[in-house]
Amino acid sequence: MFSFIVLFAALGALSYEMIEDNLVNLIYARMFGWRMLLLAYAAASFIVLPVSAVFVVLAPLLFRSYFPLVQKAGAVILIAVGIGWLLFSVLKKEEEPEEVSEARELEKGGRRTLALATQLVAIEEVEIVAIMIPLGINGHPLEAISAGIVAVVVALFVALTFRQQFARIVRGRFRLLKGVSGIALVILGLILLFY
Repeated sequence: MFSFIVLFAALGALSYEMIEDNLVNLIYARMFGWRMLLLAYAAASFIVLPVSAVFVVLAPLLFRSYFPLVQKAGAVILIAVGIGWLLFSVLKKEEEPEEVSEARELEKGGRRTLALATQLVAIEEVEIVAIMIPLGINGHPLEAISAGIVAVVVALFVALTFRQQFARIVRGRFRLLKGVSGIALVILGLILLFY
């Protein structure tokens, strides 16, 4: 049964990841060009998404006798990641995510190939999928898909439409965004654990 509570919690949990990914994507687009970035997204999606879908479909079959435990473990993992994000937002002094720093280092030199762009983009996709897989395993695949689609479309629209303003507004607020998403991730994990 579709749950709007799970959907809104998932949207909150994905919010930081989407904002961070889009800022990183603007940097990648400047490094690699939009054409190569889109090709990298297609290649990474071709690899990451089918593997994730197979995992979500096969998990109930492979872990049939342990499936309730697997569901609870997925919820606990989301809670742990949320607590980690909260701790990061409170304890870390750096205002910029590591991906942005790494992208800036790459921008200074080195070869810019499709393989490198695909690798960088795949890492960003895996982070999002890692939030969505526990939702699918816990019987909320429609909420996971809906939250993913809404988060990606809205974040891409905002990032592409307001490139300069987006970068300026987001810069310096990563700790706050990560903290808010950490709270949303903990809430999502608790909902999945007890719902």
